[in-house]
Amino acid sequence: MYSAHGNSAQFHGPRDGYPAIAAAGRHRTPLILGLLAGTQVTVVLGALALRLVTPGWMFVMLLFGGFLVVLAPIVIGAVFGGYALSKGGPAVRAGAVAAIAATDLSLLAFAATLPDITDNAADTAAPILVLGSDRHEFASSTVTVCGDIAGISAVCHLVAVATVICLGITAMCRERRPG
Repeated sequence: MYSAHGNSAQFHGPRDGYPAIAAAGRHRTPLILGLLAGTQVTVVLGALALRLVTPGWMFVMLLFGGFLVVLAPIVIGAVFGGYALSKGGPAVRAGAVAAIAATDLSLLAFAATLPDITDNAADTAAPILVLGSDRHEFASSTVTVCGDIAGISAVCHLVAVATVICLGITAMCRERRPG
């Protein structure tokens, strides 16, 4: 809606002209944030369960602090993603949903394909290989391919988290912009 104040036109956004829409948006925010938090917790627990399939040295390092290194980008991404989903415009929300999905899928791919190491060199395997065949000994070329996929998944995860953070910052800047 536009209204004339003197010689300039001023736009009144949906919160000014449509209080019912603004109220619906406020009631939907806790649901969105709850779904985001639930999804993130489920993905982290799923990734941890995948790592439990091959309990080698990676599992031990994960238990003694490595989990925090993996968890930090997820928490930061979830905070900014929640802000983008609750305060961003339609384009920011759509981008945030896609980036959060990419974050989750890349984390699960990383957890499933990262080869675990043990004291026995022949017993190196990735969780996806163990789940698919119930063995722990695989050809080194197969394990190398899994390691390459895990590396690509890690880079994709970091890019997706950075995208979510940028979209969250965009939502913050959009909210502060006058007019």
